[in-house]
Amino acid sequence: MNNETILLNEQYKYLSDYYSELPSNCILNKGITGCGGTTVEIKAKRNSIIVVPTKELVRNKSDGVNIYGLFGEIKGNKGIQNYIKTKQGYKKIITTYDSLLRTISVIGESAFKDYFLLIDEYHIFFNYYSLRNKAIREVLSVFN
Repeated sequence: MNNETILLNEQYKYLSDYYSELPSNCILNKGITGCGGTTVEIKAKRNSIIVVPTKELVRNKSDGVNIYGLFGEIKGNKGIQNYIKTKQGYKKIITTYDSLLRTISVIGESAFKDYFLLIDEYHIFFNYYSLRNKAIREVLSVFN
């Protein structure tokens, strides 16, 4: 296993000043919030599933056209199925920890491998474990 630490100097205010897409197979310790990690992935030239802890984050980032938001209160799967079939270019789906397995089932397990998985707000991921044990375990079951 290769453990590499990259320290960005202070000239980089946002991650997009350094990255055009987030690296794979790593934990990115940003040190501060609001430095654009989610935005980098939204703009990356690949299909992405961004997993976040709250519905408010899904609502904040999704627009239903370019970025599809999915969480438990949304009934049915027709909206996301239509998005997957008709979206031109890279598909960007943002979902809650609780809805990741539902998202994968709609996409299809074989198609899921064509998506980059970003677990956003990981710094609070394990703080939620006692409150949202099932959701956290489900996210961990698909993350490799």
